This record gives sequence, C-alpha cells and structure tokens, in this order.
Amino acid sequence: SRIERGSAGRPLQALLDSGQQLNDNQRRRIVADVRAGVCALHDRGIIHTDIAPSNIVISSDFHATLIDIAIPTQAGE
Repeated sequence: SRIERGSAGRPLQALLDSGQQLNDNQRRRIVADVRAGVCALHDRGIIHTDIAPSNIVISSDFHATLIDIAIPTQAGE
C-alpha cells in the first residue's frame, strides 16, 4: 500500500447520488482499496477521522483512494 497526494477521479458520494449501479467486482475493489488505504495509514500511526463516501475518490477503473487526510490524528494522542 502507498500514500499518495492528489487523486484523479470522482467522489464515491457523487457516484452513489447518480444512481449508477456497481457490480460485485466493482464494490469488492472499492472496499479492498479503502481497507488497504486505512491499513497503510494505521501502519504509519495515522488515523483518518472522516471516512465517508465524500472522502473516497473512485477512478475510471473503480480503484478507490482515501482523501482529506491533511490534518490527521496521530495514534496514541
């Protein structure tokens, strides 16, 4: 897993609001990517305090990236 700055795509919230249906593979990929992102952050002692559809960006091939971690809370604080 990696942490990257900036991400091209569409917020998951916009995708859900559009009524577009996701197939099982697309949903699994999104969940797996979000899980990997959370694990990568936690491995670095960072807690994302606002995981929500508006803070998940979906690429054209349905890979998900967590966004809005500019002011993270350090684990143990």
